[in-house]
Amino acid sequence: MTVTLGELAVRFGCELRGDPAATVDTVAALSRAGPRAVTFLANPKYVAQLADTRAGAVILEAKSAAFSPVATLIAANPHATYARVATLLHPDPPLHPGAH
Repeated sequence: MTVTLGELAVRFGCELRGDPAATVDTVAALSRAGPRAVTFLANPKYVAQLADTRAGAVILEAKSAAFSPVATLIAANPHATYARVATLLHPDPPLHPGAH
């Protein structure tokens, strides 16, 4: 599934700093994220890793936003928001009744 950062901001109640038309289609760890991935920063002790990220967007708290070189989705709880984005982008496969 591909979504715009603007759609993510509206759906999850985030403040977006970046291009609302930019698209992402996966999630990844901060150090491994590519340009089509969303990542997150929940622990300020890892803020230095933001300088090297290649992510399309990062979810973080407002106090860390100034350190982000990429689009940011500002959330009160970055980890929980990341989990919700991951569920949206990578939903569980449908169950097929009767199949084991």
